[in-house]
Amino acid sequence: MKASPGKSVLGRLPGRWGWAIVLVVCAAAEAASLVPAGRPAPELSAATLDGEPVRLADLKGRTVLLLFGELYNPHSISACKDLSGVLAKPSVSGLKVSAFMIVTQQVPAAELRADAAAKGVALPILHDDGRRTFAAYQVMVLPSLVIIDGNGQTALACAGYPLDFADLVADSILLAAGSISNSEYDRRRQPSTMPAVSEAHVRASRLAALGEQLVLRGSEETAISTFRDAIALDPDCIPARVGLGNCLLNRRELAEGETQFRHVLKLHPDSVEGALGLTRVELIRGGGEIKSATERLRGLLLKRPNDAKVIYLSGLAAEKSGDASAAMGHYKRAAEILLYGQPQRWEVK
Repeated sequence: MKASPGKSVLGRLPGRWGWAIVLVVCAAAEAASLVPAGRPAPELSAATLDGEPVRLADLKGRTVLLLFGELYNPHSISACKDLSGVLAKPSVSGLKVSAFMIVTQQVPAAELRADAAAKGVALPILHDDGRRTFAAYQVMVLPSLVIIDGNGQTALACAGYPLDFADLVADSILLAAGSISNSEYDRRRQPSTMPAVSEAHVRASRLAALGEQLVLRGSEETAISTFRDAIALDPDCIPARVGLGNCLLNRRELAEGETQFRHVLKLHPDSVEGALGLTRVELIRGGGEIKSATERLRGLLLKRPNDAKVIYLSGLAAEKSGDASAAMGHYKRAAEILLYGQPQRWEVK
């Protein structure tokens, strides 16, 4: 079953498999809708970068904003900056509001702080270790925003980054805080006063998330088709291009894989996933390109010294350069980070 752009993934599947994928897609679409408005908000399973747990029970009486995103995701950064702007508005700044950005990146707290500062993220960051809070709130699209009123009820669940994001958030905060009535909120949110919202980005993000799950389940060929469908909907969907690029490299389709990662870096020059993808291409090709890969990895190690992927590829580069000792050191360090969360110091007594 050869993947080809421009066709729906379902059209290439046998009957019973087609229905199975339909069910998975429907489940993904339902999950992407987040916890519905009017329902009790699930408890948080996240902590500050200082390791202090944050509980909704401790925030009772306040309007709580939870922005689910990642610091490598451009839309998450844009949404975070919009939120900060909304919170500074005179109509909102006097209200009891607590806002957080929730991330899942498996990197040290100091690195998250530095990355947030470099990208102008002012919201407090919570780390969702194990993605438990992401799962409880059914998050599949980045970014996603949930607003919770002072009684712990969900007032808004927004998957994606619509064009009217800032206005939507401002109105929803005022509603959750009791500053405007439901009728006033509905009047402000009339379609005639709203710019068109791109559904393509949300649908593409859902497909990219589905593609990632298909890869984990060993269905790489179907995942490739799914990533292609996502890119057809939104050519700037970074998770889809990264996922497609990695699948293509696994199949040694280097030229097209390289194209995907270069597009990612064109959209987001600081993308670590894009840089790692290009590094993989160079390491697979070998020869004179190993030197370029090694130099790029040195730069990435300075930025992300405890990133297991960066360290593992550094080991692979050292191995291909004939430095077995350095390769083993990198492999050992990457394994320790994956197993223990950080490199270990072993004492011999």
